[in-house]
Amino acid sequence: MAENVKKNQAAKVETSESTEELRKRIAALEQELELSRSPRQTPAAPDRGDELVDYMAPRFVRGDERPIFVGVNGENIRIQRGVPVRIKRKFLEALANAQTQEYAAYQAIRAAQEQGKKALAEL
Repeated sequence: MAENVKKNQAAKVETSESTEELRKRIAALEQELELSRSPRQTPAAPDRGDELVDYMAPRFVRGDERPIFVGVNGENIRIQRGVPVRIKRKFLEALANAQTQEYAAYQAIRAAQEQGKKALAEL
């Protein structure tokens, strides 16, 4: 019986040591988590998206004189066609992306038309 008491006391000591180690690890993890939640103190890089650039929207021969509407992250502008204006770089990038997508769509349509012509010729 005395032997069982000694084993229980030894187990309690091991448990209390491991409990203390766990508490220390939990405290360290909580501190690490708190640090990760706090805002980073890095110097703010200048936002090139707000830099002003020159732009002139093209006029079309067919008489479409409607202004161009551009929206980026909730900020919207209208650009009058044929008039030189200064716009933020982020709007110019959005216009360039739209033009790239429009050209890709044009190429896809042309490829589909060519495939359709080939399929029709094979009939």
